[in-house]
Parts: sequence; structure tokens; C-alpha cells
Amino acid sequence: MSEEMESSPIAVSACVEHWLDGPYGKYARARVLTPDSPSPEAIYSPKALKSQPELSVPFDCKIQLSKGRWRVVEIAESAKPVEVELTGFVESDSVVGSQRSWRIKLVPEQPGAAHATLDSKTLRAARFAHVERGQELTFLALPNEVDWTVTEILAPTLSTVINDPLIAFHAFSLRDWSSGGSCKSVPFAVRLPGLSIWPLVNVFTTFLQRQSIPSLTKVDLSEPSELNRAQDYIEHAQTVLREGSPQEIDCLSIGCIEVILVWNARGFWNTKKLVAPIPMREPTPKEAIDWVQGTVVAVDDIDESESTEVDVEPQEYDETNPQEASPGNESPKKKIQKVKVTFEIKDRRVGRGNVNGFLRREEIAYGGLTKGTKAIVQLVGNPPYWNVGRLHRSLPMRGEA
Repeated sequence: MSEEMESSPIAVSACVEHWLDGPYGKYARARVLTPDSPSPEAIYSPKALKSQPELSVPFDCKIQLSKGRWRVVEIAESAKPVEVELTGFVESDSVVGSQRSWRIKLVPEQPGAAHATLDSKTLRAARFAHVERGQELTFLALPNEVDWTVTEILAPTLSTVINDPLIAFHAFSLRDWSSGGSCKSVPFAVRLPGLSIWPLVNVFTTFLQRQSIPSLTKVDLSEPSELNRAQDYIEHAQTVLREGSPQEIDCLSIGCIEVILVWNARGFWNTKKLVAPIPMREPTPKEAIDWVQGTVVAVDDIDESESTEVDVEPQEYDETNPQEASPGNESPKKKIQKVKVTFEIKDRRVGRGNVNGFLRREEIAYGGLTKGTKAIVQLVGNPPYWNVGRLHRSLPMRGEA
């Protein structure tokens, strides 16, 4: 076998002390540590071996003579690739099939390589859904034949990108969904003011169904027009949910929602509250709306055991004998039994949905309140809910309550 021909591979121990920049990319003159080795060094190419050892850390390998030079041709199975911490700025993104990837400009450039590639799987492992151009990232990466492949995002972290979780954020659906589907949650990308990286949040479909949202449409996060019109889409959807016909609601498909987030014990952001679109707005404390028409959808069993007892001060019911209510001669509070009645309401000032109220049994009987009865009520705010504060009358008029 001539020197120009490949020799048999020889097992040795070696280490890389520094990297060099060559015409074919980054390489090293690995120092061979094994005594009686046929060569004191061997060329190490991270691109060819798809592995980059840590500097000055010995590793087992095989070297072979090729074209007059000894080269590392094989890494021992026990020698795992070593990831390198790098920093760069997102330069561009692309989509192949249904998979998106991002090209990152390294700062500073590495010998023989100036870019790294981030795929959507690695991005979502860090609980992010999208990253825009110009965003700085710190990450671990491995070399490949062309540049570097991101294996883990180190910064920014999910816990640090949101400083005030009480702010309502726009969140964009990453998947089509309809209320007839079987999936339990839908992934959303949350847009943060002033930042170019979007946290990933899963929203339970039961949460959407409770707000009468019939379906979702996937949004292309790379399309600026879709993102800039988010508020218009939300306001339109909210108008349909509150005032639209059943047919209009059935045809409604939403791409963006407005949410308040909460940090959970597992280290993720969850949806704490859906702010919009919702069919019924949230009241302010003790806000009162009069003359709201509703339809009775349920009256609890008015048996004594099922009713609610409410304390009433003596002067509220015994004005004919003030002596009983005088200091030192106070009578016990009277218990008035009230029954829960649920009304379905639709009012431009409030929206549509079900509200509860506790009414006296006499009011229920006098107003003829049974399922399907229409009535005029007063609503009182008890955030986040509306409650029936007073029954004005039933329709057709049965007398004042």
C-alpha cells in the first residue's frame, strides 16, 4: 500500500486545542495523545465528522493516512457531539412544506461559518411560536456541512419576556379549529409590544366554547397585513357574537383573540382570561343597567330546601312597630327565602348570554316566571359577572314586582 493510498484506521486518543480557518471551512490540527502513534497530529474537520469536541478535552477516535496526511476519520461512539454556545440575530425565515425555519447571522462569525439555522421544533421546545427578523438569540448549536444547527435556545427565556402579565395581549391561532372537533387545546402565538419573539400558549377548546366561539382560522405570522388588522378582526368578531344572528355566529371564524396570561407551576404561560371577543362584556363594580329584556331559561326548585335565605334588618320589614327596632330592644333578623332564576339576555349595552338572579318566591309567582317567560330586569355588576338586581316586570305585564 503506497503512502498515497488510504492506510488502515488506527485507534488513538486526541484533543483539539484551537480551531483554524481554512479554504473549506473550520478545521483543527488535533494533537494525538497515544504513545507510539504514527503521527503526532491529525486533521480534524467538524463538518465531515458532524461533531465538534470541546477544546483541550481528550476524546477517542480513529486516524487514517489519506493523500499524505493523517486525518481523524471516525469518532468513538462514546464521544458525543459537543454543543457550542453562540449568539446571533435573526436574518430571514423560510417555509418548506409546512415547516418554517429561521436563518441566524452569527455575531461574531465562527471560523468557516457565518450562519446558524433554527427550526420550528427547537423554537417550540423553548415554548416560543415565532421569531421576527432582528431578534437577538443566544443558543447552543452543532456544526453541520454548511453552517450550524441550533439545538437549544438559551436567551431570551419564556419567563423574562413578559414583565406585566395583567396586560391584555393579542394571540394568533396557529391551527384551524371548529367546535365540532375533538382536540382539547389550540396553540396560539402571543404578540408582545416592543419584542420580536412570540411566546407559545395553548388555549383549551372548552374555554373557547364557553364564549360561544364556533371556529378558528390559522394565521400566517409572516403576513404583516394580517397582524396589523388584528384589532379590527377582534372588534368585528365581538360585534357578531353580541349582536349577530345565529347564522352569522355559525359562519364566524376567528384568527385572533385578546388574552390575559398567568405563569403556571410547570413553567409555562397559560391563558388566565379571554378579554375579547366575548359575547358579554365585563361590568365595573356595582354598575347598574336598567330595563334589560331577558327570557327565563331556568328556575331552581322553589322548595324550601333549595332556596337561599337572606338576612334582612328588622326596619326593612316592620315599619309599624319602631319600638322593636330601638336600641336595646332589637328583634332578630328576618330570613327571606330567595330562589335562583337564570335569564338569557341580549342587549347592546351588555351583550348576550345568561345571567343569574335571586328573587323572592312571591316575585316569581306574581310575575309568572317559568321557563320561556320574557321579563324586564335590572342588571348589577359583580365583576366578572352580571347579576339580576331587580325584576321590573314580566311580559306581557303581570304587574309590578
